[in-house]
Amino acid sequence: MKICKNCGAENFDVLSFCDKCGKPITALPVGDQQDKEQGGLRIAAKVLMVISTVSYGISFLVCFAFWFIILITAKGAGLSGLEIGISSPVLVIMMLITLLQLIASWLMTRHYFEAEHISITFKVCTLLFVSMIAGILMLCDDGKKSNKQTKKPKNENNIFLVLEQYKNLLDHGLITQEEYDEKKKQLLRNS
Repeated sequence: MKICKNCGAENFDVLSFCDKCGKPITALPVGDQQDKEQGGLRIAAKVLMVISTVSYGISFLVCFAFWFIILITAKGAGLSGLEIGISSPVLVIMMLITLLQLIASWLMTRHYFEAEHISITFKVCTLLFVSMIAGILMLCDDGKKSNKQTKKPKNENNIFLVLEQYKNLLDHGLITQEEYDEKKKQLLRNS
């Protein structure tokens, strides 16, 4: 199907002129137009998820480095293991939280890159746990890849729809009866 850029009406691929306004159709097919519109959202969401995953990894490394520095400094000061453990529990908890965030973010990012269909639950979890902006972009995206979702009707239905479109063109005076009969014969021969 093609969408007329003049009036927005959907037209069959075989037509060169719009059924509604009669102007030449120069628009992209519907699937390509959906890819163009939704592709930007998908790319932006993927970039934000990768950035979030990297930032969680950096946060974990920073927490680990601070914990390691505290451990070395405490050992150098002659503190016992119990005193060292008491001095840095907040840092250890932060390190564990960032590690869990890193793992969840990595798994979710990997799933988003590989999955054909993304559920609403996944999108909300991304919004809450990985990246708020990426989650919002995913919720705005329909979650379907148009090249996978476009189902062509069966051959008989397709012929009927094309004939109906040509009949509309005939009714509007855009083609002659002879042209309509010729197209009808041609479609029936090819089926």
